[in-house]
Amino acid sequence: MIHRILNVKPAVLIVVAVVLVALFVWQGAAWNSHRREDTRRDSALKVARAQVVDLTSLSAGTVEERLADMSSRTTGSFKRQLDGIAQSFSSTVTKNKIEASGKVAALGVVSFGDDKAEVLLAADAEVDSDEAEATTARAYRIKVSLVLSSGRWLVNGMEFVA
Repeated sequence: MIHRILNVKPAVLIVVAVVLVALFVWQGAAWNSHRREDTRRDSALKVARAQVVDLTSLSAGTVEERLADMSSRTTGSFKRQLDGIAQSFSSTVTKNKIEASGKVAALGVVSFGDDKAEVLLAADAEVDSDEAEATTARAYRIKVSLVLSSGRWLVNGMEFVA
């Protein structure tokens, strides 16, 4: 009936319908793939943000918990390095009564792959200690390297950058 209205053969309508269905399926698959990648990227950003917030928000009362949280998000030689300095770092924060309140001001993906990511973060912190006469504002730029391990992003490196 519609082929008579449009004045085309039924075979042409079938071909057009098949092509349209194929295009919709292809577009749906592409959209789903992009959505999954966005979710993975967001997960990497979330881990990097949490790591930097914990590093820049310390106090004598929370340093042990912060270091434990940071350690739980790390892997490899970076985990061994962090765990190796944790006790002396904690002692320094406690002894000097360091109070730091940090927040991430901006972050962005430097590189992103199937199992690796690098994130650059700008963080600001207000730092006070027994040795300081007044609270000091600090600005940090930190590159966080991450690897995907068993479906979970883990930090395998952090460095301060200019």
